[in-house]
Order: sequence, then C-alpha cells, then structure tokens
Amino acid sequence: MGISILKIQNFKSYKGNPLIGPFKDFSCVIGPNGRGKSNIMDAIIFVLGHNSSQIRSTKLNELVNTHIVTDKNNNEGGDNSTYVAINFNHQGNNYRFSRKIIGNGSQYFFEQTQVSAEQYQKHLKDIGIDIGTKNFFVFQGDVESIATQNPKQISAFIDDISGSRALKFEYDRLLGEKSKCEDDVFASYAKRKTIAFEKEQYKEQWTEVKEYQSMQDRVDSLKTDQQLAKLYQTTKEMRKEQKLLDESKQQIQSIQSDEMKPLEQQYTQTSKNQASLHKEVVQLEDDISRLIKGKKKKGSDQYSAEEEIKYISEKIKKTKLILSKAENSRSKQIQEIDQLRNELNEFTEQLENLDDEKEVAETGLSIKMDHQQIEEYNQLKLQSGKETSGLKIKYDQLSREHKIEQDQHQQLTYRLEEFETMKKKFQESKEKFQNQKDIEQSNFQDLEQKLKESEKELVQCTTRFNETQQRQQNLNNDLERIQYSLSDLKSLKSESQRDRQFNQTVETLKSIFPGVKGKLMDLCEPSQRKYATALTLTMGKLMDAIIVDTEETLIGCVRYLKEQLLGVATFISLDRLQMVKPINQQLRQISGGGGGSTAKLLFDCLKIQKGIEDAVLYALGNTVVCESLAEAKLLAFGGKDRVKVITIQGIRITKSGLMSGGGLSSIKSKSSQWDTKRVEELKKQRDTILAELSDVIQLNEIFNQRQQLTSQVHQLKSDYSLSKSKIELLNDRLKKNQQELETNEKVINETIIPELSELNETLAKRKTQLDQLQSEINSIEERYFSGFSKKFGVDNIREYEDNRLAKIQENIQKRLSLTESISVIQSRLDYEQGREIDNEIKQLSEELNANEKILDQELEHKKENDEKEKQFKENLSDLQKQHTEKKSQLDKMNITIKDLKKQLSTFNNQITDIEKLSNRHDFNITKLRGVYHQILIETRNEDIRLPILQFKGKEIDQGNNNNNNNNNNNNNNNNNNNDKSEGETEDNNKKQKNKDSEAEVDESAVSEGENVKKPKKPTIKKKKSSIKRKRETNKGDQEDNQEEDEEDEDDIFNESDVEENEKPNILQDIIKDITQAMVQDDILDIYEDEASIKFNYSSLKKRVFVDQKTYEEYLRKLTIDIETIGKEMKRVMPNYKAYEHLVDVSDKLKKVRKELNQARDNAKTKIDSFNRVRDQRKQLFLRAFKRIAKNLTSIYSELTRELEPPYHRGSAHLALEDTENPFNSGVRFTVIPPNKRFQEMDQLSGGEKSVAALAFLFSTHGLKSTPFMILDEIDAAFDSVNVLKLVRYVRHKASKDLQFLVISLKEQFFVHSDLLVGVCREPDSQSKSFHLLLEEFPESDEAKKALISKGDDETETDGKTSATSGSSESEND
Repeated sequence: MGISILKIQNFKSYKGNPLIGPFKDFSCVIGPNGRGKSNIMDAIIFVLGHNSSQIRSTKLNELVNTHIVTDKNNNEGGDNSTYVAINFNHQGNNYRFSRKIIGNGSQYFFEQTQVSAEQYQKHLKDIGIDIGTKNFFVFQGDVESIATQNPKQISAFIDDISGSRALKFEYDRLLGEKSKCEDDVFASYAKRKTIAFEKEQYKEQWTEVKEYQSMQDRVDSLKTDQQLAKLYQTTKEMRKEQKLLDESKQQIQSIQSDEMKPLEQQYTQTSKNQASLHKEVVQLEDDISRLIKGKKKKGSDQYSAEEEIKYISEKIKKTKLILSKAENSRSKQIQEIDQLRNELNEFTEQLENLDDEKEVAETGLSIKMDHQQIEEYNQLKLQSGKETSGLKIKYDQLSREHKIEQDQHQQLTYRLEEFETMKKKFQESKEKFQNQKDIEQSNFQDLEQKLKESEKELVQCTTRFNETQQRQQNLNNDLERIQYSLSDLKSLKSESQRDRQFNQTVETLKSIFPGVKGKLMDLCEPSQRKYATALTLTMGKLMDAIIVDTEETLIGCVRYLKEQLLGVATFISLDRLQMVKPINQQLRQISGGGGGSTAKLLFDCLKIQKGIEDAVLYALGNTVVCESLAEAKLLAFGGKDRVKVITIQGIRITKSGLMSGGGLSSIKSKSSQWDTKRVEELKKQRDTILAELSDVIQLNEIFNQRQQLTSQVHQLKSDYSLSKSKIELLNDRLKKNQQELETNEKVINETIIPELSELNETLAKRKTQLDQLQSEINSIEERYFSGFSKKFGVDNIREYEDNRLAKIQENIQKRLSLTESISVIQSRLDYEQGREIDNEIKQLSEELNANEKILDQELEHKKENDEKEKQFKENLSDLQKQHTEKKSQLDKMNITIKDLKKQLSTFNNQITDIEKLSNRHDFNITKLRGVYHQILIETRNEDIRLPILQFKGKEIDQGNNNNNNNNNNNNNNNNNNNDKSEGETEDNNKKQKNKDSEAEVDESAVSEGENVKKPKKPTIKKKKSSIKRKRETNKGDQEDNQEEDEEDEDDIFNESDVEENEKPNILQDIIKDITQAMVQDDILDIYEDEASIKFNYSSLKKRVFVDQKTYEEYLRKLTIDIETIGKEMKRVMPNYKAYEHLVDVSDKLKKVRKELNQARDNAKTKIDSFNRVRDQRKQLFLRAFKRIAKNLTSIYSELTRELEPPYHRGSAHLALEDTENPFNSGVRFTVIPPNKRFQEMDQLSGGEKSVAALAFLFSTHGLKSTPFMILDEIDAAFDSVNVLKLVRYVRHKASKDLQFLVISLKEQFFVHSDLLVGVCREPDSQSKSFHLLLEEFPESDEAKKALISKGDDETETDGKTSATSGSSESEND
C-alpha cells in the first residue's frame, strides 16, 4: 500500500495539471535548488489536510500559482482552479483524495465527492494514515532539530503518539479536584482543632464569673458613696458662688443704664453712616481694580501683537531673499536644459546619418563567385595559412592583449565621465548649502541680539520684583511686631472687653460676609475634657483664627477690619489649604498598637464641624497627645523618626527635642498697668505701615511681567540653539561636500588621467606591432593570391576580406560612442527637469502673500489697542478722583467714631473690674455645673445606681433605684475597722442627719432616705429550657462523637445558677449628653433638669464635709478601696458570654466533625478516580516508550553499521527522568556513534545528529506506522559513508507495506532508488517534472556488494529488527 499517483494543478510553482507518478517503493525527487522539489512534498502535506503554516505559508491563497492569479485578474480563459489530488493503493483498491483552494479556504473531496474535514480525516485513518502523529514526514532542515529536542519536547512527542495526551484534560481536571478535596480535609481538621480549643477556654471562663460577681457588688457600693459625696460637695459650692454673682450684676446694671446708654445710641447712628460710606469706597476700589486688571490683560495682548508684527516683518524679509535666490536658480536651470536639448538633437542626428552610411557600404562591397572559384580560393587559403600560421598565432595573441587594453581604456573613459558628473553635482550642492548657511547665519545673528535684550530686561524685572517683595516682607514684619506689642500691653487690662469686642466683630463679619464660618475654637471641641489643655497649647494663637471659605471673602474681611479700625485678626482661607500636609497614617497605628499605650493623634481627639477639617489639621499638624511625660519622652526620642508630642498636662516636646510647658499660671503675672501713650505711638506706626503697604506696587503685576519675559527668553534660547545647530549641520555638510569634491578631483588628476595617458601609449605601441605582423602576413598571402585577385579586378584579396569587415566594425564603434553620449546627456537633462524649483518659487510666493496679509491685520489690531489705551486713562482718572473725595469723608467719620469709642472705653474700664469678679463667679458656677454634669455623666456611663427621691418635683419609685443596705453596712463596717471614730451604726447616722440643722443639703432627701436599698448588679441567669433547645444531637454522628458531646453537656449543667436583675438604671433616661450642635439654652435646660434631681444622702457622714480637707480624705479612702478591689477584678476579667459561647461551640464542633468525615469520603473518591486515569495514561505512555526504545536500539545499530569489517555499530538509548509520572517529565535521548566515546547530543557533528534523528523518527514510525514516509533532503549533512548506510537501510525497509519518497541532492543516494522524479524550471519560471525508472537499469556488482554485504552479526540483528517491527504492527492492530 502507498502513494500511487500525485496530480497537481496550479499549485505553487506548478502551472497547469502535471501528473507525477506512479511512485515506487523507493522513489527520489531530484533537481537543482530552487526548482520546486520541496513543493511536491508541500503538495502531499496539503492534500493530507494540514494547515497553511505547515506548508511554508501564512494563508492558503498564497499556495496558488502566481501566474494563475495574474490570469484571473486579466479575465483570461482556461481552468484556473488550484487543487492537489492523490491516489492511494490499499489492499488492491485504489482511493482518490483531493483538496481544492477556494479563496482563503479549501474544500475536501473523497472519490470526487465533497466531504467535511472530519470525514476526510476519517477516510484517511481507514487506510492507515493519521496526520496527527507527524512521524511520517520530515521537512527540509528539520532533521537536526529532532535530535536536539530537549527531554520535555521528546516526552511531549511520545505523549502525543502514544495516545496518552488524549487523557490529559481528564487528568488535569481530576488532579485539581483531588487537590481541592485534600485542602477541604485539612481545613475541616484545622477547624475542628480550633473549635475544640475554644471550648476548653470557655469552660475556664465560666468558672471565673462567680468570683468576679462578688467583687463587683462591693465595688458598686463604694462607687455609690463616692458619687453621692461629690454631688453633695459640688451643690454646696454652687450656692455660695451664685450669691456673689447676683451682687455683681446689680452694680453693673446701674452703670450701664445711667451713663453708657446715651453714648451708645450716638455711636450706633454714626456707625451706620460710616458703614454706608465705606461700602461706596470699597465699590470704587473694586471698580479701579477691575479696570487695572483688564488693562494688564490687554497690555499683555498689545505686547504680544507688537512682537508678532516684528516677527512677521523679519519673516517677510527672509522670504523675499530666499525667493530672489530661487528665481536666479530657475534662470540657470532653463539655460542648462536648453543647452542639453541642443546637444541631444545633434547627437541623435549623427546617429541617423550613421545608419544611412552603413547601408551604402554594405551595398558597394558585394562580390559574387562560382563553385570552382570558391574551391580555388579555399585551396589557396589553405596553402597560405600553413605558411602564415606562426605569424597569425602571434598576431592573435597580440590582438587579444590589444582588445583587453582597449576595454581598459574604455572603462577608464567611462569612469572619468562619471567622476566629472559627480564633481558637477558636488559643486551644485556646495552652492546650495552655502546659500542656506548665509540665510541661517543672518537669522542666528538676529536671534542672538534679541536674546541679549530679553535677558537684560529679565534681570531688571527680577531685581525690581525682589526689591518690592523684600520691602513688603519688611513692612509686614514690622506690622506683626507692632501688633504683638499692642497685644501684650492690652492683654491683661482689657482681656474680657477685648474678647467681647472680638466676638462682636466676628458676628458682624458673619452677617456681612456669608462665607465667614466663625472662630476656630468655636468650630471644634475636644471629645474629652482632659485634652483641653493640650489642644489650647498646640493651637496657640490660631484658636482665635477666623475661618472663611475663599480668599475673596478673606480680602473683604481684612479691608472691612482695616477701614473700621476693629483691630487685627488671623484668618484661614479654606480654599488655600488644598496642599496642607496630610495626616501621617503611621501615627494613627500608635493608638491601636496595644501594650497599654495612651498615645493618640490630637486631631482624632476632637469633634469637628463638617467642612473645616483641613483648617484644624493646619493648626494641629501631626501632633500626638498622651497622658504621661514618660510615654511622651518614649515617643519623642525612642523611635526612628522624631514626633511632635504633648501631654494632657501641657508639656510639649518638639521634633528638635525642645521641651516646654508646666508653667501656665505664669501668664497672669504680667503687669496690668495700661500705657496709653505707648499704645497711641504703636497705633500711629501701624497706620503708617498700612498706608505704605497700600502704596507699594502689587507683586502680581511684576510677577506676571517676569513670567512673560522668562517664557520669551526660554523660547529665544530654544530658537537660538536650533539655529546654531542648523549652522553647525550646514558647516558639517559643506565640509563633507568639500572633502568629497577634493577626493573626486584627486582621483581624476592622480589616478584616472595618468592611467589613461599610460594606456594610450601602450595602445599605440601595440598598434605598431600589430601593423608589422599584418604586413608580413599580407606579403605572404599576396604571393599566393596575386593571380586570383586579378581575375576579380581588385588589388589584393584583402580588399574582399578586410575592407568590408573594417567598415562594419568602424560603423559599430561610432554607433556605440554616439549612444553613450546620448545616454549621458539624457540623464543630465532628466536631472535638471526633475528639480522642482517652480514649486519652491510658488510656495515661497504664497507664503509671502499670506504673511503680508497677517501683517496688515496685526497693524490694524495695534491701532485699535492704542485707542482703547486712551479711553482707559480717562476712566481711571475719574474713578480715582471720586475715591479721593469719599476716602476723605470716611477718614473724618472714623475720627468721630474713635472719640466715641474712647468715651465708652472709660465706662467700660469701670465695668471691667466689676465684670472680672462677676465673670469669675459666673465662670465658677458654670464650671461647677459642668463638674456636676460630668459627675452625673460619669455615674450614668459607669452604670452606678444612686438613690433618687424626686425628679422635677415628682416622687421616684424606690423599687428601681434603692440601695442594698446589707452591702452598705458591710462597706461601713470595713471603714469602721480602719477608723474607730467613725463607728456609728446606720441608725445613729439617721438620727445625726435629722439633728444637723447647719448642713446645706436638701433636708427632704436626707429625711426620706432611711429605708432605701441599693439595687443588685445585673448578672447572668442560665435557662435550662434554652439549653435543651441548643443541645439537640444529630442522628448521623458517630458513637465516639456522641459520647464526647454528652460529657460536655454534663460539665455545663453541673454549674450553679445565677439570678439576674434586669431592672434599668433611671439615670440612663434622665441624664442627657451635651452635644456640639446644642445651643446655650439647651445646655441650660439640661443643667436645670439635673438641679431638680433630689438624692438621698442618708448613707453619708456629715462630719466628712466640714471642710475641703476632710472631704478629699474621705474620697481618697474610697478610691483606695475601689482600686484594691479593681486590681483583683482585673486579674479575673470574666466573660459573661462564656456560657452562650460554650453552647454554640459544642454545636459547631459536632457539625465540623460531620463535615470532616464527609470531606474524607469525597477525597477518597476523587483520589481513586485520579489514580485510575493516571495509571491508564502511564500505561499508554510506558508501552509506547518501551516499543520506541527497543526499535531505536536496533534501528540506530543498523543505520550506523560500518560498510567494511569488523562492522562496528553505534548504540542509542532512551531514558525516563521520572518513572512515576513519565508524561509530566522528560525523556533523555543519547547516542554513541561507532568508535567514539559518549558525548552530549549538542556536541555531535551534523551528520551524527541527523543519523540519530532519523533513527528516532524510524523507531516512532514503527509504533504508529503509515504506509509511506516523505523525507526532504535528510542526507544534506551526510558524508558519502553515511549516505550509503542510509541507502542500505532504506533499500532494506522499502517494500509493499512501507513506501519511501525522498527529496535528495546526493547522487550516491538517489542512484539506488527505483524511480527518479526530476524537477526543473521552464523559461517562465514554472516547475516541470520528468520520470525515470531505474528498475530497468541493473546495479553494478560493486554497488550491490556495498549495500548488501553484512557483518558477522548482521543476520541476528536483522532478525531482531524484523521481530520488533512485527511485534509493533501486531500491537497496533
């Protein structure tokens, strides 16, 4: 079975429908390179169904014969389809397969019936052809690549051919599922272990609950007494401060009503008039500012227009210069073209005349002879030739030398003309480059001058900017120093009045400017009072900073304060804080680091109104606050990076290591005297500086001018550098052009011309020698032909022989010379006509017209700007005049307001002293109210239950708020043990309360508190019914798990029950928090509600509150007792949720055990499935591997057996890198050629690699064999010995069951084949094939002996090989 006939139509280099075949068992395709041999193999691969990438192309339509594509485009007739058909002979039947190219696709035909690609491959497999194995063909150059494959590639090849790869998808899927199941088992096991550990922990925590509960009851009793004592003492101090406050208010009211009211009415009316006039002044200033800003913008436009006019004028000038030079070049070009055309016409006319002369010469030299005369001529020619043979030989030798010298002379002449042409082109290029350089040099000088002028202006502008900026900075520094001095002088004397006036000013600004938010200290507050000191010191003067939304609002506020003389304020504009340094997130991790750290970012300890976070962050930065100095030092000095730290006591540590704080009370020690004269002097200095600041030139104008000049300088520098680089480039081109020109002249003068002169002399000498020899020959011939010449009337026979030839040769030489001259002139003419000078002139003219139009437009624009400048000056003068008048009126009104302020200030100073006392009392009351509120908040938050009698005049149910008398008695007894003087019983305490008439406590609360009991602390109570619901077991659990669960239940139910009192604490309902959103009235309402609460103080001892010292001692003792018990409680730290967690964990443990068992079962199932597929794949792979390895050993031995005794052989081996999973690892391929030591495959020679590759290919072919093998130039790297070995093997294996089709260039190989297919190229570059049956020509005995002779061990080896092949075939079947 094998390939019978191959029919190709219009495929690649084969045009038409050639028929190749019938093929024999061993057929060879031969022919020169590039003639289409490999296209036969491509045709077979194509018809078998491979894609285009395996047929040395990217698309199928590239396989169509190129001439056929042309025919289709020309709509010529004929069958232009492209297809390949192949006939197979299988078991006596003939099968035809064909494939046809249609566009970018193809169609398949079996027995001339169209089928699908799948059906096509099925029919091929039915006759034993599987193209998926790819082991029955070798492309050109692929032999060595097979031998040099790495182990992974060899393993993949065996995986494909063995059928193991078909199971790869199922193998990978089961491997993933197996890994997932194993992970699930491990996760379930880890989960069960974790839950079991949690269960043990919750058992231990449950035992701690009872111990903790007893200590909690003792602490609750002590805390109740502690809070009652604080509330009692605070109420007593508030009543005392309230009485002093009422007296101060009466004094202040008398002064305000009798003295200050008339002055305030006059001040209010004057202020209204002043505000109206101020608005008019501000409006005029805004109008002037807008007018000036518009002028600045237009000024920059005017400057740009002037620069544009200047630039366009220069551009027009340069364009005109270039245009003039281009027109001159055009004139020269026209003259050159006319001259060349005249020369061309002249030479053409000479060539036509030469043709006429040739016809006349040929007509006049015709002589006719009869047969007898020709015989006589030949006889005489033979006789004379014998005598002149020596001379003619010498003449011919000299003629050849003369011809060579003439050729050299002609070549030198051509070369001289070429160099002359190049010389002319170099001269033209030199002129062109020089013109460009002159133009660019002029432009460079202009740019250099402009750059110097612009740099000078920039330096002057920068100097003026720096001077103005320094002057403003000095004035601002002086102003800031004066403001600080004024602040120090007024800080103590008018502090209360200043704060009141400043707050009034802020409210006024908020009413005038909607963008004013308020003071920074009013917009944020500490989340806890302990951070207040740290916040105050960190913010510093920024606490009173006024927050505004935009810079425009800020400027309006500053202008208003300045005009109203309302003092100095610090402003923070939110829109200018976009680049504020963000929070360092690493510092936030300090508070979450554990270890008892109290450090926090101070920013995180504030309650901030929405929208001002950036302002607060600007004031605070990344400051960290902590509660102790030791921790502050550790943070500031202990880390890698320095941190700014402050304690809640007010001690600050900066990043530089400076520590300050701790002496806050020293601020009050400043002198309280008021130096009026010093204040007035400082105010005058301040006003002078403010006036001077307003007169200083605005920096923005100078800055904009400097920026514009900087941009201009940068642009000029860029143009300057570009122009300089252009000049350098042109100089370089001129230099190179000059060098080329000099080299050209040097070659002409020193090489070509001397050689040409020397050759002319040689030609002359050679001509003389030839003439002498010709004369001698002529004299000898004359003796023989003298009589014969007279018969024809010629002087001699040479007139007949030489004259005609000489005329023809002379005519040819003249024609050649004229043709070359015409060609040179035509080339020069084409070059001159190809120079597009007209287009260049046209473009320059258009550019010139366009620039002139732009210049006219810019000049018109400049005229309009001049008119607008004049109108601007008139409008500005009018506005400035109105502003001066209004400003004068406003200054007078400000003086009047200032006098009224002084009078009111005198009365305010009288009130200040009284207000200080009043404010102190009011502050103390507010502070005490806050303390009272904080005590109640602390009591509520810590869930301390106090005995309440009344709230807002209503009786309170004692059942919800009673105290535990037993706990109270126990606590009192403990105190009695420490101090015997306080050993009264509770009854004696009650009698003492009733008798004490001097106490300032609510008597109703004391008298009604006899039988009040303390409430019990809420605890946990277990409910067995809920336990039963949670402890249901699952029937599917295993017996050992059920036993463990039952033991766990016994441990839980054996715990004692704890009762629970779930009655709420009434303080949770009546005590409210003060939030940032609350107004003052809401806060006062809360204070009033708290004051209406009547507590039962019967458990307190009255002697404890005689003075502050005894009170503090009493609190100290209670605190010590609470801390002592608290330390014990911290040691226990019970978990009240332990029981509930214990029940939940037990249920989870049962579920996890069930999940673990289920995961194990799933894993076992997946592992079994995976092992089954793995073993099946391994079995297929190893079976194929063993067959290939066995075949390889015998085949390589046969391929390398020497041709002569002692018939040494090589050895080849395949080895697995991993025997467990061979398909996932590599297969090592090693060979040892005959008479050589072991070497790696890449160290072998090309021929040795090729032999190894063929042995491997033949061994795989035995596993899944096709009835034929196609090999393309596999013997390219073989020497003659290896070629004979390969032929011996192929001849031995070629049979009716295995057919070889080999493309070869080695004669030693293809002469032994049965059929030769020769391939050649026709004149139209199409391939053509021929056939020669070598079976008709018997081989020589010597050839047969070389191929058939065997060594002593050959018979045994052949037997093994045959057995192996038979075994492989039977297993495949």
